[in-house]
Amino acid sequence: MSVRQLAGRTAVVTGASRGIGRSLALLLASRGARVLAVARSEPELGTLREEARRHEGDVFPLPGNLRDPAFLARLPAEAKRVVGDVDILVNNAGWAPRRTPFDRHREEDIRAMLELNLEAAVFLTFFFLPEMKRRNRGWVLNVGSAFAFDPRPGEAVYLATKAALHVFSRCLARELGSHGIRVGVLAPAHVDTALLPANRRVDRAAFLRPREVAEAALPFFLASEPEDDVEIRVARGDG
Repeated sequence: MSVRQLAGRTAVVTGASRGIGRSLALLLASRGARVLAVARSEPELGTLREEARRHEGDVFPLPGNLRDPAFLARLPAEAKRVVGDVDILVNNAGWAPRRTPFDRHREEDIRAMLELNLEAAVFLTFFFLPEMKRRNRGWVLNVGSAFAFDPRPGEAVYLATKAALHVFSRCLARELGSHGIRVGVLAPAHVDTALLPANRRVDRAAFLRPREVAEAALPFFLASEPEDDVEIRVARGDG
């Protein structure tokens, strides 16, 4: 059993049914945190809960659509009911279509990226912050990208949302440090998840595994003092 450094803490992890979000939820639970796992897929959340139980971790599934403003607004109250006052918020949920020239995007795909990758993170942070400030305690981790400021054809909207998360995190870190709230942004390089479609020309063996990314984020949750450098960069060989 893992050392339970996070015993007594509570966490909300979005996009928790697969990939980085799933690994973060499992890692936080294995270290003693009570985790509310949020995603659309109820069956995948169920298997996540069972896996956490096998490692003596507490994960509580909450299926829902983060593009629904009503669901976002009621999440803090639901989290408090299920796991208690939330210490840790992980804004991980995100989506992107295949690389597509900007003018050939579908309008619905542009809206999905803006609403899920950026707006959900901004509004959930807005909704959870008052309670964190009241208790002078909190950790907010946004999942960005190592390529956020690296212009890449076909990824204009996706990378714009990730770059916005980086700037959002930096600004919040300066605003909230005096309130005992740490803000970070996770910036992994290529990760072997379902977000990247199959491509024979790509060597996925060289990609990061979701658990590697989660483990690189662990020191952020263990530290208590705010830091000026909010970016947590993760590449092969880092951990």
